[in-house]
Amino acid sequence: MAIGKWQLADGRWPQIAISYQLSAISHQLSAISYQLSAISYQLSAISYQPSAISYQPSAISY
Repeated sequence: MAIGKWQLADGRWPQIAISYQLSAISHQLSAISYQLSAISYQLSAISYQPSAISYQPSAISY
């Protein structure tokens, strides 16, 4: 508890903690956007599979 009181009394530490939290939040957002792009990439790969499957019989018959 003494550390928390000293940080608040100093005045600079809360700003550092806030900037650290903001950077952590922005890092989480970039990770979320990376997950979303990975999900959209998986969906495009899934939608590509049926067209590849439908292409195989025509190649065999050819």
